[in-house]
Amino acid sequence: EMLGVDFKTFLVSYIGISGVTTEEEFYDYVMKDYKLTLAVEKQVKSSFDDKDIEKYYNENYSERLTVRHILIEIEDSDKDGEKALKQAKELIKKIKKTDKEKVEKKFIELAEEYSDDASYSNGGLIEDFMSSTVVEEFWDASVELKDGEFTTKAVLSEFGYHIIYRVSSEEKPSLKDSKEEILTTMTKEALANDELLYYTAMKDLRDKYNI
Repeated sequence: EMLGVDFKTFLVSYIGISGVTTEEEFYDYVMKDYKLTLAVEKQVKSSFDDKDIEKYYNENYSERLTVRHILIEIEDSDKDGEKALKQAKELIKKIKKTDKEKVEKKFIELAEEYSDDASYSNGGLIEDFMSSTVVEEFWDASVELKDGEFTTKAVLSEFGYHIIYRVSSEEKPSLKDSKEEILTTMTKEALANDELLYYTAMKDLRDKYNI
């Protein structure tokens, strides 16, 4: 309706499906494609063994942290980063002068006003992340803090200078509890990184069931 075309034209012109003319046929088409995708993912999953899973777990899983974060980007004109570092130091001074019980509130205010990170609108909040999902410098600084503490020195990374306030932490999940999540992630990464894998998995399924 929005495009001003009938259902058949929509299917052929906008989705690229021919031979389907009714909503019921379209539903069957989508379900068949969805089931095929599930079958392929299951086939790829079966190619990983316990050693693969344990290796991924050891390399990518850690305790989970939640922090608030202020990023001061280094502008092109600020070649040595001195301007950005000076601003970061001034913000740290403001936080240090704040009463301990009001530090997080102050941090939120400063993040919303000064941070160049996309999280600024939420008070710089970055939730439930592990070591594999942030740059090394950011993780190392965050993990050294205790809950309720902040970095008293600006942390330099490829993105600029960071000031970090640690909100909370959660212990590293067990390998047993993480197994299905790891398998799903490994499967999606493998399919995304190898364009032929989807078709290889389909061929393996055809051979397996003599189709």
